Amino acid sequence: RVGKTWTQVQSTLHVDAHRFSGLRAEIYLTTPGGTLEVDAASLTSAGLVDASFEENAQGWYSPEGPRDLRSWRMSDGSDRNATGLLASDPAAELAKDGRTWLRLTQANRGHIAQDIPTPLAGATYTFAAWVRAAPGSTGPVAGTLAIRAAGAGLAGQSRFRAGPEWTLATATLDVRRNDLRDARVEISVDDPNGVLDVDGCRLT
Repeated sequence: RVGKTWTQVQSTLHVDAHRFSGLRAEIYLTTPGGTLEVDAASLTSAGLVDASFEENAQGWYSPEGPRDLRSWRMSDGSDRNATGLLASDPAAELAKDGRTWLRLTQANRGHIAQDIPTPLAGATYTFAAWVRAAPGSTGPVAGTLAIRAAGAGLAGQSRFRAGPEWTLATATLDVRRNDLRDARVEISVDDPNGVLDVDGCRLT
């Protein structure tokens, strides 16, 4: 649901096979009698595996904990019609992208990562993710977004404080060397009692 100000809306498709012959992007208006304005649409690769956690968080793991993060996934309970679109007003806990998101707490080690191809010298990489303080939080939740490469201890990171609304956090890495290895993107929750929701990641 959008209001009178421009709001970014996104949807991610996880493709795990080569059998498809085409792809179509669509926008639907579901409010009877409503008028929807649309601008600056784009279609890009997310650059990550299961970027919005719709497929059991494939490709993601906890550096200090489990490799299987399925138990960390959350899903909204909103009614959907046959096309998968919302059939009623969204629930309080609505995903930013698709139907699922990941919830990080210090209790589950609060840290996720995904390995990425070795960065190329001379390139600039940006890692972005939508974050929010989980519904019911008593205040903003602090966290960190990072891109790391072990070859030279190189890292681009950004600290953020997430409020109750989905907010886009970004971290950028400028690569100046060609001897990097073991690169990965990471998200962590830094507050001891904080609960952080993460969705719609991308690497460009």
